[in-house]
Amino acid sequence: MNTDRRAHLERAPNPAVARDYLTMLDGMARDLRARITVRYIPGKDILTPCSFRRCLDALGDDAKQSPERLAILVLDDFNNEIVPRWVQIRVARPGDGESNHHVLIEDRQPNWDNPALLARLEKF
Repeated sequence: MNTDRRAHLERAPNPAVARDYLTMLDGMARDLRARITVRYIPGKDILTPCSFRRCLDALGDDAKQSPERLAILVLDDFNNEIVPRWVQIRVARPGDGESNHHVLIEDRQPNWDNPALLARLEKF
């Protein structure tokens, strides 16, 4: 595992800690045929978009893992560094023209819930 990738996750203070709002980051890692989308509801910190780009670039050999493993790696990074109230990771890897491979994983802080906000999210 590339332990350096978490060092690229740069936090900034959440400008509205008392509010629930959705943030989305999306990108492709270098030499990776998979799109990684992160949707999260911040806790006390937000992630700077530039650092998300650097984190994707730092995936290196980890990016060659299965989409399931890649989604878990990104989820673990977010949960350890940003500690969002709620986070969802989607990895979409195009197939051979016949099929595509999509993975969705999510997590939330204990006792956090906002069903009205989550109901507005695009379905998988």
